[in-house]
Amino acid sequence: NSDIEDSGLPENIQKLLKMIRDVKKQIAEKQQQLQQVLTNSSLSPEQAKAQASALQGEISSLTASLITLNASLAKAMKDMSSDDALKAASLAAK
Repeated sequence: NSDIEDSGLPENIQKLLKMIRDVKKQIAEKQQQLQQVLTNSSLSPEQAKAQASALQGEISSLTASLITLNASLAKAMKDMSSDDALKAASLAAK
């Protein structure tokens, strides 16, 4: 997150960007866990279905959080200069 901290963007924007990155990381981890569950032949079909369902619920919740954070970022960026808005968008995409 040092690139965010070194960006010179306002503190509230930096906080949102860090939260977005954190949620994206959590989503990627849950997707990896889901893939492992789906390819784990040692689980019974019922176990695999239960674990996959739980992970899908967590991914859905995290995705909803990401949408909310992105909307908050977009709202906060409205008052920024175009250069700062571009910088923030670039950092959010990482």
